[in-house]
Amino acid sequence: SGTLSRIEELMNDNLGLSISSLLEATDAPPESPGSADLGRILRSVADHSGHDLSQYRRGPILRRLERHARESRLGSLADYAQVLRRTPAELDSVLPCLLGPASRFFRAPAQLAALRSMVLEPLLSHRRAADPFRVWIIGCSTGEEAYSIAMLLLEVSDSALAAELQIIATDVDPSSIEVARRGAYGPRIARAVSAERLERFFVREGSGYRVGEHLRERILFSTHDPLLHPPFPGLDLIVCRSLLESLKPAPRREVLSRLRGGLKPGGSLLLGPSESLPIPFPCFSVLEARQRLFVRTAYDLQASKSERDGPGEHLGSTSV
Repeated sequence: SGTLSRIEELMNDNLGLSISSLLEATDAPPESPGSADLGRILRSVADHSGHDLSQYRRGPILRRLERHARESRLGSLADYAQVLRRTPAELDSVLPCLLGPASRFFRAPAQLAALRSMVLEPLLSHRRAADPFRVWIIGCSTGEEAYSIAMLLLEVSDSALAAELQIIATDVDPSSIEVARRGAYGPRIARAVSAERLERFFVREGSGYRVGEHLRERILFSTHDPLLHPPFPGLDLIVCRSLLESLKPAPRREVLSRLRGGLKPGGSLLLGPSESLPIPFPCFSVLEARQRLFVRTAYDLQASKSERDGPGEHLGSTSV
């Protein structure tokens, strides 16, 4: 009852966070400016890459595309649609831009600090060396997110346990995965990665840095689309900080259900800092609302409270 009371308190807290804000978010209207040009561009991307972006909210995609065209000095969206028809190579660079913001090392440090103190340190301190700790990082882009999480894990774990870390990092874009596998980055990463971490986890390469082999070998990079493919099973932690806010409500619900299926009971889910509270959700409880940390429960807290209280209102009127 204490857990349920705490979740109810968080639901009523004046944070402006609710299930409906994630599950029922409206998308940009079809008649919005640039919609016709955007439709032509998305069809070109789909024909070239095989990746269907119809499940993604058009509002964020339109803003990212306009920014990309402006920064690349490619003119208006209508001009850019013409560029894509004339220059197929440009289609290879536009897909990562449409999928989300550029990846950075140690993005949203307050979230990562909460992840470390509330999840990694408690779980790994009681972990048996023979019991692998399995992590899935979704939307890893060019690798910065995955390497950041891996560094935290290696810092927390001792040498005996470190061999049992299993980190899977995925993205829908093959070109981004290739960059992540290479692990070569420019000198600007020193702004986000401390000198101590650069010394321990990287080697200098020209003016930039390359991920050290002892860090690189911890991560399996792979292409994977959470909208199409089943989740990896038996996971202790899922980090999904860039995908959900880009999806329309129905595919968002589907992805959340799949993530729930991949986590072990007691496993943790970290979502993006800009996403409205996407759960409480069946079989999840709140660990830290402000930092978007959630825990997979062994049973559905929603159903349990409904059965206990009988007919009437119960936690989370929206179900999936």
